[in-house]
Amino acid sequence: MKIIITTYDGHRNILEANKYMMDKFGGSELDVTVLGFKKPDFDMGLWKFISMGKYITPQTFSNDIKSFLMSLMMNILLWEMMMWF
Repeated sequence: MKIIITTYDGHRNILEANKYMMDKFGGSELDVTVLGFKKPDFDMGLWKFISMGKYITPQTFSNDIKSFLMSLMMNILLWEMMMWF
């Protein structure tokens, strides 16, 4: 199963906890790609990271995600790790 986790720089700390939980309960058969801006500073193991460039506004964030997802030609499970304040 392909899983894509979207995040931005303000929630990179949540990503590490998410990785711990998915590794513990999800198993090693998961194909996880993180879609964000700055690469996390912890060991991502087998997880892949794709940078969308520089985070500017929520509008550019959503446009970058849309562009990426439109380029995918497969079924995905999208996990959004984004909270609006």
